[in-house]
Amino acid sequence: MKEFQDAIVWSYSRVSSKEQFEKNSSIETQVKGIKEFAAANRLVIVREFDAAYESSKSLSHQKTLNELIETLKRTPKSELPKLILLWSPSRFGRSGVEHISLLASLRTTYGVRLYAVNNGKNTFNVRSEHEFAQELLIAQQENFNRQDVIIPGMRNFVSKGFRVGTAPRGYDQFGPRCTDPARVQGRQEIKINEEGRWLKKAFRMKIYDDAMDSQIIAFMASKGFRIPKQTLSKMWLNPFYAGISRSRLLNGKEIKGNWEPLITKAEWELLQSKLKGSFMRGISKLPGKEQTPLIPRFLKCAGCGYNMTSYENKKLGNFYYKCNTCNHTVNANSSRHTIREGMHEKFGELLSRYKMNDILLPVLQEQIEQALETSFQRFDEQRSDLRAQISIKKGQLEHMEHRYVIGELNDALWLKHSALVNNEIRALEEMLEKLPSKKSNLKIMDDRILEMLEDPRHFWQSLSTMQKRRLQEVLFPSGLLYNPKTREYLTSNAHILLELTGCFIETWSTVKNKTQRQNAFGSRLVAKGGIEPPTSGL
Repeated sequence: MKEFQDAIVWSYSRVSSKEQFEKNSSIETQVKGIKEFAAANRLVIVREFDAAYESSKSLSHQKTLNELIETLKRTPKSELPKLILLWSPSRFGRSGVEHISLLASLRTTYGVRLYAVNNGKNTFNVRSEHEFAQELLIAQQENFNRQDVIIPGMRNFVSKGFRVGTAPRGYDQFGPRCTDPARVQGRQEIKINEEGRWLKKAFRMKIYDDAMDSQIIAFMASKGFRIPKQTLSKMWLNPFYAGISRSRLLNGKEIKGNWEPLITKAEWELLQSKLKGSFMRGISKLPGKEQTPLIPRFLKCAGCGYNMTSYENKKLGNFYYKCNTCNHTVNANSSRHTIREGMHEKFGELLSRYKMNDILLPVLQEQIEQALETSFQRFDEQRSDLRAQISIKKGQLEHMEHRYVIGELNDALWLKHSALVNNEIRALEEMLEKLPSKKSNLKIMDDRILEMLEDPRHFWQSLSTMQKRRLQEVLFPSGLLYNPKTREYLTSNAHILLELTGCFIETWSTVKNKTQRQNAFGSRLVAKGGIEPPTSGL
């Protein structure tokens, strides 16, 4: 080391886990040893690179070491260090050949040597470089040995419903590896905490009330819990809250976790469908003011065809709808100060046109059941196709499992490819579940439709802002045109349900004088086929 006295050197230290830190292998311990060695040998440390909790199983995982290499590239030749001091060769890396190639390039490209202060291993010449490389290969072998012992144990642990790693927000974790002395116990337990009890309410607001994230963030803040928007978005996608355990150790399988869920698995699947805007299970959310549910992207000006907007007159405390192109403005609600009815009252009147007489409801119910039955039939072919694809994928998985059992596939290939196939199977099964089911959906849809038609105006008024927007999109899928001159709604493109309802109402009110519309819709409901040749009517 006398040849390097008064030389400029850099230092590099690393721990890969919190456990190493706690077992006196901390960054502080390494840095202290390196500095004492430098002082004893008259070396001048000008740069320190300390990597806390960075794995070295591959060079790509070592952010700090890559930063060191990039700094070398930018440093003028006259200012390059003579040495990089380490605590031990294993602190440099454990990926074997990858790190061996790097240490060779440090010497040949930059003229920089490595020195491990703990055992004196270095890269001063080819022979010592070879010995240093052997230390790196030994470190890699140690990693392999740990994997052979630890991974099967972890896989067995996870397969019993336990969790590797910390629990997410809303839960407190107890067990033998907890750092908090108050939570140390012999067996792992994950319990809902105070925040989790309010999150349970938040999940139901999201699923059943169509609450926006901003509303839920405000709700949780009112209970004393601040949740960033990005964190909340990730929580909606985390199956942990439904009691589902997913892990790479399970090869893509899902199992029931040993903790109390905040929501059921069915509720979580419904939430995922809503987040994706899935057919039959929700429409993409629409932002906007809660006081003006007819916008955005629903109410259109009949004069120019553009979407109308809304605003609040803060002095009067009233809300208005406006066409920014035609510059027409109309009040949202009626009041004693307004001459004309508000847009909301007019929309309620429009819905009231489709209110069904109680006498007609049983007949309409039969018509709806047959219409829905016909709609569901078109999904049968798609359902059969998905089941066939799932069967093929499961066959591929069984074949792979057989090859793994007889030794044709090693652990790495089995883990990689079985996980891929399991993911494909899960994706197909999710698509299958999203298809409407007669047994689960038909009766529910019947009841909700009839509930709405008994009094559409009252039904709409009873909904939350987001639910109103969803119903509006269903009933008038192309939006609703408003004529500013006549102050009337135009309903040229309504849902088939409203067409059927309109037909029944018109038929009922014009029994003596049959209309073209009645005749057009009269053939929709026919008798079901039997043994005799089918008739042309009931």
